[in-house]
Amino acid sequence: MYVMQSRALLALLLFGACYRAPTTTEPCAITCQDTCPGDLSCEGGFCVEPGQVCHPSFRAVSAGTGFACGIDDAGSLWCWGSNAHKQIEDSDRLQYPLATRIDERVWDSIDAGGEHLCGISSGELFCWGNNDHGQVLATVVGDVDAPLAIQVAGITTWTQVSVGFAYTCAIGDGQLFCWGTNDHGQLGIGTSGTDVGTPTAVTPAVAVTDWTTVAAGRDHTCAISLTGGVYCWGLNSKGEIGPNGPAANQPQPEPVAVPLAGAPLLAIDIAVSRSSSCAATTAGELYCWGDNGVGQLGDLIPTATTESSAPLKGSMVAGWSALDGSESMLCGLAGGAMYCWGAAYRGGLGAGVWIDGRAFAKVLPAASQISLGWSYELDSVTLLDTGALDLACAVVDTEIRCWGDNRYGQLGRGAATMELSPVEVAGDHRFSTLRVGDSHACGIEGETLRCWGSTVNGQTSGLVSGATTPRTPCLPTLDCDVGIPKPIGFADKATGVETGAFHTCALHNQVMTCWGDNTYAQLGSLAAGPTKRDISGPTGRAWQQLLPANVIGQCGSPVPGETWCWGFVLVQQPIWPKAWPRR
Repeated sequence: MYVMQSRALLALLLFGACYRAPTTTEPCAITCQDTCPGDLSCEGGFCVEPGQVCHPSFRAVSAGTGFACGIDDAGSLWCWGSNAHKQIEDSDRLQYPLATRIDERVWDSIDAGGEHLCGISSGELFCWGNNDHGQVLATVVGDVDAPLAIQVAGITTWTQVSVGFAYTCAIGDGQLFCWGTNDHGQLGIGTSGTDVGTPTAVTPAVAVTDWTTVAAGRDHTCAISLTGGVYCWGLNSKGEIGPNGPAANQPQPEPVAVPLAGAPLLAIDIAVSRSSSCAATTAGELYCWGDNGVGQLGDLIPTATTESSAPLKGSMVAGWSALDGSESMLCGLAGGAMYCWGAAYRGGLGAGVWIDGRAFAKVLPAASQISLGWSYELDSVTLLDTGALDLACAVVDTEIRCWGDNRYGQLGRGAATMELSPVEVAGDHRFSTLRVGDSHACGIEGETLRCWGSTVNGQTSGLVSGATTPRTPCLPTLDCDVGIPKPIGFADKATGVETGAFHTCALHNQVMTCWGDNTYAQLGSLAAGPTKRDISGPTGRAWQQLLPANVIGQCGSPVPGETWCWGFVLVQQPIWPKAWPRR
């Protein structure tokens, strides 16, 4: 931490385009994107003096498909994970495995969805990211690479936004609008089948102008009216629309009321999974309806009840206040503690146990906010959605903790390692170089090389773990789940690192060392041997530079302008180190 100096404060009067002036006199009060006043430098989103480190204190988090975002106490927005649709930054980089500060606005709230996200800043609504169904706005073609203002005539203040898999719903001045994909009537505008790329008012049979909360999912939506209670609409595959919904597997294109026990005014929060819905009431009770194939309706509902269109009390735990859902799992806060139920097939329910079936677990003893993401991944054999959990996050005492799948760096810890229980989003490391493989990552911090992720092929530690596939849950006896950046002792004083799909190469003290998978001679030779090898320089010369090649190849340079490559590089066969013209 640093104490702000007078020269920095004076410079704030002269500059300000690339950093934000402090709102307090506390340390770490100047946030930045690239430059800072005076002789301070921009490190990790804060202006600091040499050797000083600042970390954001978070108040909100939202998990999407393969990525997540958080808002710190200063209102700054940080995102990490997949950037496939420019949802983090306008660049060709597909992944951001560490939290990256984006945009200059002060954000009130944020919500991440399928592959796009929306946020509210000073009552204004902005959306960006994937736009293939007009879920941002149909007036823009293709991905939207920066926050785009969403404006509706007559709406002055937006209060809540919920981003579904490929559509968006938002509340402004008590009115509810939805837009994007509408194949199952999930927009609630009275029609189904055709995408709608502009915000359109939800049209219940009885006009509602006091909407307070909306939850957008994949195929159905639920919302709360201050006077009308709970409404749901969209696909009714398993009773998730409630007792007034249509026949099974039919669309409900406009909201219908869902009566809870007691009176319709009890709901304070609502959440949806793929085919289930849950509500928390002012009495602190949990009610759920829809599919219960893997326990999505709570721990009170017997396994014999495979589905219910009538809301059922889901748990004897008291004090429910906030809810969220993913594919087949829901989580909530009760008495400040975080509980999850249902099933998640890649990352478990957050209790540190790999669970393929139904469960109800207390994940965290205390949290202030929660968010769940979900993925859409087709099984290579059945071509059906795997229902895998992508990500779950919570804010715990100003820290963001996440767990689940991490193929795109969505745990914010660098990349690749699935976590079975909540882990803090990495912020303690400052890497000068960062490279991400298919299921692992490595970075150089000072002169120390650190790697983390899967070691199924030895790509992280140089030792093969013994697990059968990258998706096999790691056993306690195997070194296949390196969840934090781990120093690589045999590559001391590293000056370069490159990662392939399942291998790593480092340049240290002019020595080239590669380790991991060697199917295509990525380690310099197909000869049998260890999973870690030094690559001899051409004609005995020392390596000066490590160069990227492709996911199953590697290149290096002994002198500027001379490139040698090995592995599966540019030709359809394994090659040993040889001179190769690079373009």
